[in-house]
Amino acid sequence: MSSRVEIWQTTYVHPLPGVGAVVDWFRGSGLRPFLNLLDECEREQFIARYMEELAEAYPVESGGDLLFLYPRLFVTALKSEARA
Repeated sequence: MSSRVEIWQTTYVHPLPGVGAVVDWFRGSGLRPFLNLLDECEREQFIARYMEELAEAYPVESGGDLLFLYPRLFVTALKSEARA
């Protein structure tokens, strides 16, 4: 049991130079399980389609970067003291 729980969400905004940077961001983590199941040709097709979808979701700003929104959920809990 916990005596106190705090939960909050923060969205970080990262200016990135384009959708390729977003793909690079996830290539080493979130995309690995998907990419590992594909052969080289399928990977290239997947990445191309993924970049198209990202370009629609994250338009380039007037300065040339896109603003990548990265929401994070934080949870902390304080452990209750043991009762005798």
